[in-house]
Amino acid sequence: MKMRVTLDGERSLPAQILVVDDDINTLNALQRLLQRESYEILLAQSGPEALNILQKNDVDVVLCDRRMPGMDGIETIWRIRERKELRHIPIIMVTGMDTPDDIANGLDAGATDYIAKP
Repeated sequence: MKMRVTLDGERSLPAQILVVDDDINTLNALQRLLQRESYEILLAQSGPEALNILQKNDVDVVLCDRRMPGMDGIETIWRIRERKELRHIPIIMVTGMDTPDDIANGLDAGATDYIAKP
């Protein structure tokens, strides 16, 4: 089981991962994959839903798609980074948009890393 480790070395709850994607098939696939590794998974189908979840949960990392209707992944990342209490959370963009400009835009918005999905 993947556990959180506190600054004093104590083990705590399983790590929580928030997956943000408007495609339910992608959400389900990532959920199944990550749950096999014993992570606790939270799902959001939009940027606003992700922000709401982040306000109510102690999330360890966010996996965020780029293309979503309404608030896209770039704006979602900007909104997360605006909130002082959320700035420490690593955000990994998981998207099919993988040109050098796409990657630069994601990292400039505040993504910690960028993974291209098939």
